[in-house]
Amino acid sequence: MAKLGIFRGSFDPVHVGHVEAALVALAACELDRVLLLVEKTPHHKGNLTAYEHRKKMEELALQDNPKLQDWEPKTTDLTLKKLIPELKKVFPSDTYCLILGSDVFVTVPEWSDLDHLNAIDVCVVLRTNSEEAKIQTAIKKLKEKLPK
Repeated sequence: MAKLGIFRGSFDPVHVGHVEAALVALAACELDRVLLLVEKTPHHKGNLTAYEHRKKMEELALQDNPKLQDWEPKTTDLTLKKLIPELKKVFPSDTYCLILGSDVFVTVPEWSDLDHLNAIDVCVVLRTNSEEAKIQTAIKKLKEKLPK
């Protein structure tokens, strides 16, 4: 049984900060590997570089890190409601850890599929240490909505 990190995003463009966040999560959460998922049509962003170009950039960025791997799920809807069942189908004996940047984590309490976090661990990677107070506030809000 492996512990997989799941790091999804528009990655437009993928950059050293994305790779560093994945590597930090890999070590800090004792993950066996991190799967990066390039979102084809992110809900919150428009005017993106073509998916094929973002995907190729991501593959190039990961080529020197065998524990960081590209994964393209069958579903294009990467909400937890759709993603977790596919993970369980493709990687049935593994456990999962959703990797989120601190900028994304502060929005988690407002997610419509929040209850699906019960099936997955969460790893928050701080962009800067000064964001810690903001993250603690988001954790409190999240615990109010999702006691687990």
